Amino acid sequence: MQIEAEKRVTGSLPSSIHCSDHWGGPVAYFVRDGTYLLLSAGSDEQTEADYGSLQLSEIAAASTCLSRGADTVFVGQHPVRFCFK
Repeated sequence: MQIEAEKRVTGSLPSSIHCSDHWGGPVAYFVRDGTYLLLSAGSDEQTEADYGSLQLSEIAAASTCLSRGADTVFVGQHPVRFCFK
């Protein structure tokens, strides 16, 4: 919500954010193609893909799973859960 609020006020996405996920790990933030990607590595603290190099269309087409250790990814305001293991 803070990202969207800053975009409304300034007209652009923030260059960086600093926040933690449910397990206390850092949330990665990427800006691409006019939107943003937020990444929590999950309880295992290991990312299953190099999200910084994936195209947004590749992420949206990925298979999903419900594992607690899986990465949780938000593209814009839309949550998507992934399991690339």
